[in-house]
Amino acid sequence: IFWAASAGLLTLLLVWQYAAMMPPPRKITQRDIDAAVLHTLKTRTLPSPAAKAYEVIGPSVVRVRSLELDPDGDEETEKSVGTGVVIVDSGIILTNLHAVAGAKLVKVVFADGHQSEASIISAQPENDLAVLQAKTVPDDLAPATLRSTADLALGDHVIAVGFPFGIGPSVSSGVVSGLGREYLSPEGKRLL
Repeated sequence: IFWAASAGLLTLLLVWQYAAMMPPPRKITQRDIDAAVLHTLKTRTLPSPAAKAYEVIGPSVVRVRSLELDPDGDEETEKSVGTGVVIVDSGIILTNLHAVAGAKLVKVVFADGHQSEASIISAQPENDLAVLQAKTVPDDLAPATLRSTADLALGDHVIAVGFPFGIGPSVSSGVVSGLGREYLSPEGKRLL
């Protein structure tokens, strides 16, 4: 027992002496933090604002398809395609009226691939807007967060997410090029 106690005491003495010889840990300064952040910015590629925006809005964007049935009612033919955004998690979708106007059948494809028939429940032709109600929705459907555009100005940076010409999802970024413009549709039927 004497030898065990002596060995334990010697070990304790050696550990204490080693700790006393070690310099105290250096405090981290603001300069150290700044250097670490700069190093990270120089060595790692961060996601762009457009990539971050797509990550947020992507799950709420849907492909809107206007379809016609053949005379037998067996085949669906795509008449037009557009983009919609889920604004209420029960399947309420905002889209452009021109994408669904005159459609015999409207279907939407959600970000997760879920497909559903949809009906037009409201329209605002003067603003080229339509509101759709999907018949079925994915369990984890996330609506987009909307905000006022009252303070939107020419030159503000914006990001567009959608299915232009049926291709997508597609993301592009740019600036607001104009506000309050009117445009006569190519057919000359509607002022947009």
